[in-house]
Amino acid sequence: MGVRHMTIEQDDLLTTEAVSEELQVTVQTVRRWIRDGVLPGRRIGLHQWRVKRSDLRSFVDVGPEAVRVNQ
Repeated sequence: MGVRHMTIEQDDLLTTEAVSEELQVTVQTVRRWIRDGVLPGRRIGLHQWRVKRSDLRSFVDVGPEAVRVNQ
């Protein structure tokens, strides 16, 4: 079985604003999902978050339980 390689496009990091536009929810909702571990996010800087495109795709395709982060 070969190693699965992710392309740069699949691993793009999206801003919380981009995620909110894509899902048609508020930025505050996206940040709450990240804070609550429903949507994986990466902190860059003090107040900025990024979400991997592949995590967003899983969230949309399968639902939040597929990408929930263990806390």
